[in-house]
Amino acid sequence: MCTAVRFSNEEGFVFLGRNLDWSCGYGENVRIMPKGFKIPWAFDESTPAKHAVIGMCVEFQNYP
Repeated sequence: MCTAVRFSNEEGFVFLGRNLDWSCGYGENVRIMPKGFKIPWAFDESTPAKHAVIGMCVEFQNYP
């Protein structure tokens, strides 16, 4: 089960938060991707990020 929240501020920016309600860690790390960051996909070409993102991820072979 996941818990999530989404809201917008006065400037129109959208914020989304989500967590995994697990009682143990699974190797998660903070990932910061600025706007335009090339996202390396495992099975497709790299794509520049449309938005800046700060979040948590689990990496596998350098892929989030």
